[in-house]
Amino acid sequence: MTNFPPSFSISSINLDSSAKTTQERQILSVNFQSVIRKGLLALVAFLICAFPASAQHGTASSGYYPAGYQGDTWTGIVASVNPNSLEITLQYANGKKTQTFVGVPEQGYLVHQHDGKDRPLSAVDVPVGRKIMVWYIPETKKIDGKKVKVNTIILIDIAANAMAGDKHFMAFGL
Repeated sequence: MTNFPPSFSISSINLDSSAKTTQERQILSVNFQSVIRKGLLALVAFLICAFPASAQHGTASSGYYPAGYQGDTWTGIVASVNPNSLEITLQYANGKKTQTFVGVPEQGYLVHQHDGKDRPLSAVDVPVGRKIMVWYIPETKKIDGKKVKVNTIILIDIAANAMAGDKHFMAFGL
């Protein structure tokens, strides 16, 4: 038999049937409310973390892509376009934090015009201040004897690439 302190008796824990049911209901109610609060808190935390992270760097939908493409995409506001090299700088701001992407369209990038003709991509095709998405291949190239990381843009959502052989490209993930 268990030894209880002198002031404690087993009969003091025996509640009448209705009081015990009320006490159990209160405990269940408090536990249920706690579970709901924790669940809602977890959902809010997930949503806060998930959306900013997915906004700038992403993965392309399935489709026909050139060899070597690993599915990398980047979405941001066009900060600048170099008219000579066509180097495109995109920025994504999230509060005080800003991320930057720099990429160059692949050699021979063509834009299909409304009259049916194709022409080379120019700086005016990528307006500064506009939000765009680019599909790119991160590569390491040797420039002036140094290894340099280069993001080669193979597709821009507002100026689809019309290079020969790329017309079947799944440009907009439709």
